Amino acid sequence: MNEKLSDYSSIAEIISAVAIVLSLIFVGVQLQENTKATRADSAISASTATAQWYIALGGSAENSTLFRNFVMQPEALTKEQRFQAVMNLHAILLIFQNNFYLASEGTLDAKMKDSIAEAVVVIKDQPGWRLYWKERRAIFLPEFQAYIDELTKAERKVSLGIYGDN
Repeated sequence: MNEKLSDYSSIAEIISAVAIVLSLIFVGVQLQENTKATRADSAISASTATAQWYIALGGSAENSTLFRNFVMQPEALTKEQRFQAVMNLHAILLIFQNNFYLASEGTLDAKMKDSIAEAVVVIKDQPGWRLYWKERRAIFLPEFQAYIDELTKAERKVSLGIYGDN
């Protein structure tokens, strides 16, 4: 009888081990699916935040003209206008910084972050950008500062022609 109990005990241990392995496989699959969903949500959020900024800027002739004038000739604006333009630019840079950190931790695809931040390359040679970055750079976290510095050193020219830089 002891041998039968021992046999049953061994079978129960085998079944338990198989159940544990199967549950670990299930947890692994669920974790992968959760990671995909989190990354998709991050990409949607990053795109939405950026799009909302562009819609707010482009949806107002006054705001878009002010921003364009700041980028091209910041010295031609009043202090109040420069302040407004700087705050507008700062808002998008905060979005870019958030995207940078989401990409650094693997929540956001790095290609997505780079695609969105490519907007810096478009204005990197403009006086308003140089003024903004000189004055506001220290507000950002060091790793993001280095990332933006690299973008501003990029040799490539990406121009939309909207800043008089055809």
